[in-house]
Amino acid sequence: MVTFSEGTNISVAVSPDEDFMVFDLQGTLFKKGKEKIQAQPLTGHFMDARQPDISPDGKRIAFQSYQDGNWHIWSVNQDGSNLRQLTAGLYDQREPHFAPNGSNIVFSSDQSGTYDIWIHNEISGDLSPLTSSDYNDYGPAYSYCGDAIAFVRQTPDQWELNIISLGSNKIKTLYHSPAKIYAPSWYSNDSIISFIEHDWLVSQLKSIDIKTGEVRNITTEEEDVFPFRAQHRSDASYYTSDGHITKLVSGQKQTIPFEATLPIDINKYKRKEPRLVEAQSQKVKGIHCPQLSPDGEKISFIALGDVWIKHLNSDELIRVTDDSYVQLMPAWHPNGKTLVYASDKGNRTALWEYDIKNAKTRKLGHITTMPSGVSFSPDGGKIAYTMAFGPRSGRLSIMDYNTGESRSPRPSFPYSTSAPSWHPDGQYILMSMLQPYSGLYREGIARNIIIDSETGETSVQQAPPDLSFGARTNDVPLLVDGGKTLVYISRGQLKEVQLDHALNVIGKEMVIFEELSDAPSINKSGDKILVMSGSQLKIINRSDGSIENVAIDLEYQHSSDHPSLTIHAGTVITMNNEILKNQDIIIKGQKIMQIVPHEDRKQSLNFIDASNQFVIPGLIDMHAHQGSDLGTSLGHKWLAWGVTSTRDPATYPYDAQNRKEAQINGNILHPRIFYTGSPIDGNRVYYNGTYAQYSEQQIRRELQRSEALNYDLIKTYVRLPDSLQLLVIERAHQLGLPVTSHELYPAALMGVDGVEHILGTSRRGYTPKMSETYKSYSDVPTMMATAGMTFTPTIGIYSGYNYMLFKNPDLLDEQRIEVLEGAYVKSSARAGIKLVEESPAEYEIMFRRQSELIQKAYEKGVTIVAGTDSPILPYGFGLFIELMCYQEAGLSPMEVLKTATVNASKALNTSDQLGQIKVGMIADLLILNEDPTRNIKNLKTIDRIILSGKVLPMDELLLPFIEENNDRE
Repeated sequence: MVTFSEGTNISVAVSPDEDFMVFDLQGTLFKKGKEKIQAQPLTGHFMDARQPDISPDGKRIAFQSYQDGNWHIWSVNQDGSNLRQLTAGLYDQREPHFAPNGSNIVFSSDQSGTYDIWIHNEISGDLSPLTSSDYNDYGPAYSYCGDAIAFVRQTPDQWELNIISLGSNKIKTLYHSPAKIYAPSWYSNDSIISFIEHDWLVSQLKSIDIKTGEVRNITTEEEDVFPFRAQHRSDASYYTSDGHITKLVSGQKQTIPFEATLPIDINKYKRKEPRLVEAQSQKVKGIHCPQLSPDGEKISFIALGDVWIKHLNSDELIRVTDDSYVQLMPAWHPNGKTLVYASDKGNRTALWEYDIKNAKTRKLGHITTMPSGVSFSPDGGKIAYTMAFGPRSGRLSIMDYNTGESRSPRPSFPYSTSAPSWHPDGQYILMSMLQPYSGLYREGIARNIIIDSETGETSVQQAPPDLSFGARTNDVPLLVDGGKTLVYISRGQLKEVQLDHALNVIGKEMVIFEELSDAPSINKSGDKILVMSGSQLKIINRSDGSIENVAIDLEYQHSSDHPSLTIHAGTVITMNNEILKNQDIIIKGQKIMQIVPHEDRKQSLNFIDASNQFVIPGLIDMHAHQGSDLGTSLGHKWLAWGVTSTRDPATYPYDAQNRKEAQINGNILHPRIFYTGSPIDGNRVYYNGTYAQYSEQQIRRELQRSEALNYDLIKTYVRLPDSLQLLVIERAHQLGLPVTSHELYPAALMGVDGVEHILGTSRRGYTPKMSETYKSYSDVPTMMATAGMTFTPTIGIYSGYNYMLFKNPDLLDEQRIEVLEGAYVKSSARAGIKLVEESPAEYEIMFRRQSELIQKAYEKGVTIVAGTDSPILPYGFGLFIELMCYQEAGLSPMEVLKTATVNASKALNTSDQLGQIKVGMIADLLILNEDPTRNIKNLKTIDRIILSGKVLPMDELLLPFIEENNDRE
């Protein structure tokens, strides 16, 4: 149990007689008497109870809770009895406020496709909308006499403070601002309304006179006011700021002390022990992009980084490609004689065609970037392919099979999409795309869209409101039976449903295959469906439901064919509390066999003279999202900045396992890969590759995939309710897997192993880790430390990247940036520098406030691990900048190095293999020209990288891309 006297983003409600108050602290409601300091919990710790309001008679408290996986309005008596859920369903309801007579509760809801103001009748239980707008309305508050409601409206250009008169429903705008407005609240005379205005580094409580329009600042710019409704009584106002509950009387501030106690637990369990050097061969599990041939007799797929064809009636395997380039998305020509796939051979992306009979390959045409899906039209004359440009942009293009020319039938989509599939008539293309519930929050479900391949006209397929179509990515929706039936993935299962002539869902869905299902494909006649199920390929016969298991007999093995190596190191920074001078590091295979004082031995070809240099362990990036679609250059980008291991906390698992096995087997040049699959989220999602989870049963199926593919960790995401998060944690720990998330509490009670980001997306609309003006209070680092969590700040994505480049613009002149990154990276970096140049003092304040949490966490003993959230930051270079941020935050260079070496290795449970330089460890090393313990910026002086004992000189990493750039010029 830990007692807190400060809280980050707490809100407060005060009883009408001011005898008691109720406040939320990290998702638990507490009640505190007027003369008492110790507060008592009113709700359980798994309710995520927020933003309380007390009824006019002081007997009940209304609040929003995430108990069942959506935000709903609940109430509880002030003594903790009679807990009731007042709203239910798939939509979110937030920010309750009692009417003066106590018979109604007003709240905001996204039931209509935007946030509107709704009223709950306490007697009948009926819900009715009060506003209906194309914009988002939120933050409602009744006037004291009950004849009007104040609320905030968000438009594309500004925020408005409005009042709506009950009865006439006329809306009057009192105030508007380009800065964000929150939480209106009426004074008892009903002539003044307070509100909170947040503008970057300033969050102020203000008031407006309804008649005159005069706006007055109640708090100063220095006070960190939290974005919740103030409480106004006859002679006092109450609000939350600076980690405390504040009372304001006649302009004088009083801090109301409190103590609130929460249970915190460290869940001890036996961790899985990764075996990073395995002598024996292993069975391939990373089967990516499987496709059933039109005749149903062959399967194409990606494994070990290459394209393969499997004949189902024999053990024959055809290896279509055999190189170190990236290959993706094989797709069968309707005649079944050829196979098209994407590759970046020669470091330029194109679609290639393989003729099976003649075993010949030809280039069809160049494309912009690696596709996220490829599909032939029924007549074989056109190839539809999709491309994703992050989560917020996707594109559909169509290539003419004969000419290789591509066109886009419509502008880009607002979100990335699934792979495409064609209607049997060859005119329409079907794929799934995110459909958010509102514009106020980004999450939604996957809906199918129908695109006319000629005109680009697009419509959304009509379907039941709780039907989310797979994870997008490779979960392509398939039209069969002449377009009358849709085959798809939903809730982790293979299903089908009947469609009308406009392709809208009309029937009741039917489960075809109850087990875990991904990446469906179908033969031409529509009677056989191929799916991935965990690490197994299965073919389901639609007519009788019979199942055929498809075995892929491929193996991989750790590549260690490089010769022994001796490094004469002037300085060895071991990262185990020793700095050694004038040592010989002797490497055999992948491991360090000896570290001994230097002797003049006979020098061989495998001798490196680093007598004037510094040797450190290879770096580990603990938070980076990546995939094959990023191309061959990805591994070079990582390694050129000294990153020899990466942890991916959310990715498409079959691709990640394919890349991991290809790296181990020596097929691709890339750092070592640790990964988890799609983040386990709730019934609303955002990122491509994430399933909308609705039930415990579905969660258990999702966890089956983690066991089958042998994940390295599990990540839960922001819309997963706490009860299901507990289920995930318990099962993950049974498998020996750590769990990380954005969440702080009750994650700290459940035994979550790590927390990601100083800020991070939150289902609440604000983060419990940092205020709107980037300040954290003692509850945050105390919880992390007490629970034994690791902390991955990723400060670079918030302020650090721009700020560090502003202070060190010369870094953009690095040859690695010029050679390995496109013009976009340099232009976006310069744009970021310009932002800082426009407001240097403000940017410094922002960085200092954000980095203060890193310093506080470090002082509390929290294990900090370095991560970047790439691709938001450039791969490799982003980690270098992140580490510079930690030094700027106050950590010493040696403390900074630990975050990307020993700390990271400890979090991976590989302390006996990675992160240090000592005998028996894997030989992941960096040879530097300058000392990083004097200044972390010296990490940029890399001369050579040693990856598992293999020497990678910097010039050799860059050479293929220098030649490519020269060829293009």
